[in-house]
Formats: sequence, C-alpha cells, structure tokens
Amino acid sequence: CSKEKLFIVYNGHEHALRWDASRADQRLINLSNRRYVLLLGSHAKHKNVDVVLSGAPALDAAGVDVVVVGGASGIFANGAREIRGGNIFYTGYVTDDELAALFENAMCFAFPSKTEGFGTPPLEAMVRGCPVICADAASLPEVGGDAILYANPDKPAEWTARILSLANSEELRTELVAKGKERAKMFSWKEGARIYIEQMLNLTSQESRPRLPV
Repeated sequence: CSKEKLFIVYNGHEHALRWDASRADQRLINLSNRRYVLLLGSHAKHKNVDVVLSGAPALDAAGVDVVVVGGASGIFANGAREIRGGNIFYTGYVTDDELAALFENAMCFAFPSKTEGFGTPPLEAMVRGCPVICADAASLPEVGGDAILYANPDKPAEWTARILSLANSEELRTELVAKGKERAKMFSWKEGARIYIEQMLNLTSQESRPRLPV
C-alpha cells in the first residue's frame, strides 16, 4: 500500500470522563492503607508486569504498595505465577467506576507493556488525574508525549527509581497531572469519527468518477 493511502486515527478519551468513582466498592479502594502504585494488566508476557513487581521490596521499604488490577489471561502467560509480597495486592476484575476510583487514589500508574497498538490505559489514567510511568516502547511515547515519565521495559531498577521519584516529589506529581489532563484532550473519539467519515466520503467520491477504458 502506498504511503498516500495511509491515515492514522487515534483512540479517544471521552469514555473515561463518564466513569463515576463514587459508585466504586469502598472495600476495594481501601485495600491498601498506604500510598500505592496502580498496575493494570494480566500476566500475558507482553504486559511485562514483573518488571514493576520485582521492585516491590524496595517500594515496601519506602512505604509504597502495589495494587494489581486485571485478570490472569493464563492462555498467554506461559505458566507464569503471581509474584507475592506483603505490599502487593491483586484485585482481579474491576468495573470502570472502580478503576476510576483506583486511578484517582493512586500515587501513580505504571504501564510497562512492551507491545501496544495504541495504549489506552495511560490515556485513561491521565483523564482521571493520575501521574503515569510508561515503557519507552511501541506507540506509548506517541500517546504520552512529555506528559508522562518513561522507563526501559527491560530494566526493573528504572521502574523503581521513577516510582520513588514520584513518591518523593508532590511537585512532580502535580506537574504530571496537569500535563496529562491537557495531553488527553488531543485524543478524541469525536475527532476519530470525523476522520473516518472524511475518508469514506473521499472513497465514495473516487468511486463516482468515470473510469477510463482499459
């Protein structure tokens, strides 16, 4: 396919604005009574959650917990087992409203995935006012821009360092929250729909043109 025929349509952010954190189960929100890092994803290999979980002992020493949201997705996990620790909490499946509450109460959101076609969770976190740390891989820097922190998906120490930098600086957290909310506005379902319609109308226009004889 020629480059001229390609176009990009991003995912949107508006759906996350409709989530209602007040409807969340408070027992879930109170699972951790300390500051916590929110980690969203299964044990699917590309989600790479272990790169964050391996730093749990250092985070525990700093008074930080890790809350892991999501199903097991064992079919992709190659026999992986859950990493256990006194400061690691697994919630399993949660509703959108509960995810909103977890975002809003988290110290930060970590997304170490190595492969994403877009990467919607970091965008959702930004919408809900949660600072984000992402892998510097795949499409994620294109989504996050300068509104999030990045870490190498193969270097656990970088993830622990980024998390602790947020734990030790409320100023940095506040800065990222503001940048994230502004950045999220760039990604709109309405704008995506407009681009698709524009392209379909363009194709219709081309089809209606008289064809030259072969």
